[in-house]
Amino acid sequence: MAELRQALAEQGVAALLLIPGSHPAESELFCDRLARWLEQALSAPGRAAVPVHLVEWSGEAHDLGCSDAAVRLVDALLALEPAPRQRVLLWGVGDAANILALASWLIAAGPEPAARLFQAARIYYRWPVLGCVDVPMWERVRCGLQRSQALEGVMLDMVLWGPGARYPWRLDSRMRLMHFVHPGSADGERPRPPDRAAWRARLADRRLRRLFESREFSIESPARPATIFESRIATVSPGQATAPDVAAGLADRTLAARQQWIAAQAEEVVRRFYGTRKLKVA
Repeated sequence: MAELRQALAEQGVAALLLIPGSHPAESELFCDRLARWLEQALSAPGRAAVPVHLVEWSGEAHDLGCSDAAVRLVDALLALEPAPRQRVLLWGVGDAANILALASWLIAAGPEPAARLFQAARIYYRWPVLGCVDVPMWERVRCGLQRSQALEGVMLDMVLWGPGARYPWRLDSRMRLMHFVHPGSADGERPRPPDRAAWRARLADRRLRRLFESREFSIESPARPATIFESRIATVSPGQATAPDVAAGLADRTLAARQQWIAAQAEEVVRRFYGTRKLKVA
């Protein structure tokens, strides 16, 4: 972990955010105890500690669940109030790919496209007719993204383990993505919608699905690049990565096993993400 600690200091990383997946092994990987252990491991005498935050979400991978998690992630970024040119490192597994893809769209697409997502989900966080806000986080993020200076100049380094996202990415010059792709597909069966009894959530999910299937949302993902820093995205196949698959590596779900897995991943992140400015990928 010493290499990761040094790399984060050299890169000016303001915080590390952990985004768990929806499947049991993935959701149990990142927990509060592990976040506190990681924060302690990244601290050093005489140097400001790098805060580690866990972005908790429902684990429901339907369109509303992923959108709600993306809003939670943006809310966590806004709460950090990082200075321009500071970096924030984000680690995610499994369905965190969907969350980060939607978050990239909220941050980089601009105020008007983001407003369409909030309008589609409005019935979920605001009561119809009355207009009362009963999910304040959504309203807080909606207002925060309307400010032109929100997250302006903040650099986001995203690392993912697992299958790809089912939503298109919207990466701008502030964002870099390293994706360790393991067997699996994002094109499988669509997750079940919210329970019928939760009619506002179900309606919001349906409206979000129409938005995500519309032409205005379907921005093409970046082509596979030659280098990570020129194109801001790199894909690493299982054969290239020495780190184990998430599911296979976490058959033993003890905290010690998760710590060992994280330590192995940290070495890969430092070597591939921060080791050179001309990192070659397949």
